[in-house]
Amino acid sequence: MLGSMLPDLDKIIGIYLFPQISNGRIFLHTLLFLALITLVGLVVYRFWRRTWGLVLAAGTLSHLLLDSMWRSPRTLFWPFLQKSFTAVPTEDWLGTIWQRLLAEPGLYIPEIAGGLVLLWFGVWVFRHRQAKSLLFTGRVKR
Repeated sequence: MLGSMLPDLDKIIGIYLFPQISNGRIFLHTLLFLALITLVGLVVYRFWRRTWGLVLAAGTLSHLLLDSMWRSPRTLFWPFLQKSFTAVPTEDWLGTIWQRLLAEPGLYIPEIAGGLVLLWFGVWVFRHRQAKSLLFTGRVKR
């Protein structure tokens, strides 16, 4: 779950740390970042036989796929196709989200599906009293 949400840290990075860019899809939405996460995962697995890094990379890959990043090749292939990111106005980002939801509801089907899966999983975890196990080990028991 963490890997699938990791690229959305770009919203904080792009809007608050780099206000001149004001873009929610920058560094963490690139193949370069995915390659670095995958490399770390491979090193961790090679030396310590832990799979968490590869799982993080798989979650990040799923995020890039569900965000349809192939439609933004200049971001996806940064820094190879462009050296900087395109600035996006973010003054009314919440209003823009609502406007896009009404105009293009298909954009949010993956978000809604993901939210429903998370809701189901959260209910399952609490119903089976697995929250502590999930928090401390990253695993749940069946």
